[in-house]
Amino acid sequence: MVQDISGGGMRLATPAILEGGTRIAVEIMLPDRKSPVTVQAEVVWSRPVDAAPGAASAAAEAGIQFLQLDPKDRAVLMLYARLKTIPPQSPTP
Repeated sequence: MVQDISGGGMRLATPAILEGGTRIAVEIMLPDRKSPVTVQAEVVWSRPVDAAPGAASAAAEAGIQFLQLDPKDRAVLMLYARLKTIPPQSPTP
C-alpha cells in the first residue's frame, strides 16, 4: 500500500521487510486513467513498524526509488502527489 509518493520514489506499507537492492515492478492505478502507471523500482530501505494495538496493519515499510519511469508518467505522479489523491496500491513482485 502506498503511504507517500513523489516523482522519484515512494514509501510502501509491506507485509514483510524487503531486502535493500531488490528490484520490483510497481503498478500505480490513478483515478482518471484506464491503465496503471508501471515503473521499475529498487528497494532503498526497509524496516519493521509497530502496529497500534488491535489494528490490522503492515508489518514493515519500505522506501523505493523509481529506476525507469516515463517523463510524462513522472509528471502525472508528481501532480497527484501534490493533490494527495492516489488510492492505495500494492507492489507487484
